Amino acid sequence: MYKKGFFWAVLLAPLLMAASARGEDMGSGEEDPICCESPTSNWYAGVDLTVLKPHLGTLGAGILVHPEVDVTPGFDYEAAPRIWLGWDNADGLGIRARYFTFDAGATQTPPANHPPLALGALELQGTYAWLEAQTLDFEATQRGGLGQLQFQLAGGFRYAKMETGVGAFGTLANLLPLAAGVGMDFEGVGPTVAVDFRRPFGSRGLALVGSARSSWMYGETDLGLTGVLAGFPAGVYADDHLMQINELSLGVEWSRCLARGGKVTLAALWESQAWEWAPVAGLIHQDIGLTGPTVSLSYLR
Repeated sequence: MYKKGFFWAVLLAPLLMAASARGEDMGSGEEDPICCESPTSNWYAGVDLTVLKPHLGTLGAGILVHPEVDVTPGFDYEAAPRIWLGWDNADGLGIRARYFTFDAGATQTPPANHPPLALGALELQGTYAWLEAQTLDFEATQRGGLGQLQFQLAGGFRYAKMETGVGAFGTLANLLPLAAGVGMDFEGVGPTVAVDFRRPFGSRGLALVGSARSSWMYGETDLGLTGVLAGFPAGVYADDHLMQINELSLGVEWSRCLARGGKVTLAALWESQAWEWAPVAGLIHQDIGLTGPTVSLSYLR
């Protein structure tokens, strides 16, 4: 995990050195990115509609049951928003804030040829899983250009929170519904670095776009039981815990300068996120992937 962090630092180092390029040098030979001759400053805002599928690994079994069936549920694609607001000056130096939230749940019930498993008066009817994630970024930014490649570097701090777990549900004596599971929660803060790039092509406002981000979160992980077993036994926690978050996106963008000033941008991208929990006491380890399409709309003035 630390090697991956070092890889990201090496990857971004050349771009950080190139950040001394002035903001007005962006897009030389192409459409001015801010639709002005000599802006003193500009602000921008945008929203991403991400449709992401969690990848946690689905547990299947074929020993006690036949044919093979999935024991834990798999997630479907879920819509999740990301919003951001930023400002920069004529030299391309600025600030930016970003917020992202994701919430998904899934259930798995036995197929028709596999009736619920009965354990005395307890009848197990299926399993469930959940996943919630939030990030909040505060960053300093720098716009620049290398030939026809336009980029925006960012560095700052991120707050991140993730909750995930799996459990089973059923009934007791065919009357009392019961549910119990085990979950992991992480909450922490840490540094984040990112680069957004744009390469215009043609004369119709089209461009290839993408972004890369790496964050190192330090905080606390709580492990415990949920449902009817919550609090028994007492939950376990890990202080000074590390979670690394890596994000990549690639796609195509269309932009249009407005007659009264400003610029509207619409982009379609494919996004992937990797949330990597460091092992707890060298034993418990959890990696979670999120991937799917993203539609991005932004306005710059």
